[in-house]
Amino acid sequence: MGSDGHRSTIPKWERMEEDLLAKGIQPFSIDWPERSKNCFFAHGGSLDPETGEPVVGETIEEAA
Repeated sequence: MGSDGHRSTIPKWERMEEDLLAKGIQPFSIDWPERSKNCFFAHGGSLDPETGEPVVGETIEEAA
């Protein structure tokens, strides 16, 4: 993650949600606490750019 931790990547995650909202799509993660979002995205999760649904990364899938 680097010396900044999540600080350097949080804007990317926020932009992902903002882009979906601009398309009129409510991101699945919109009501999640910030800590939950950071954990999900930091471990390889993302949001489908067409539906806003969560896309589980390999790390999360292995843990589950």
